[in-house]
Amino acid sequence: MTSQEAQEVWRERWTEAVVAPPSPRHRLLVAVEHDLVVGFAAHAPATDEDCSPDDTAELLTLLVDPMHGRAGNGSRLLAATVDTLREDGVTRMITWVFPGDRAMLMFLESAGWARDGVWRELDMGEKVSMIRLHTDITK
Repeated sequence: MTSQEAQEVWRERWTEAVVAPPSPRHRLLVAVEHDLVVGFAAHAPATDEDCSPDDTAELLTLLVDPMHGRAGNGSRLLAATVDTLREDGVTRMITWVFPGDRAMLMFLESAGWARDGVWRELDMGEKVSMIRLHTDITK
């Protein structure tokens, strides 16, 4: 996922998503420090078969530049995402995380997210497992 070829594919996908999002409910929020983007969070209506896109959104990604980590940017991005989704009438969020991404798992679990027992495998040239987390955002 980090090869030069993969980076180019991801760059193209993210550019397209920012320039022409698939719907008004696909959003990208950014964290800025001194005119520099230091992090971003993207969300969209959930597409998993067991989720309703009317009341469930998927946190597609939440990334903060490691040079600007541990400064509250991730927490602010997550809170802004929740606020935005509540305004849309969303009551539940899901996200997919690599089991080995302990930092993201700890961050989300400390914010009230929990594993819901659902997992998937992606074919990235080799099988890569992911686990799903969820949270109720009505509170």
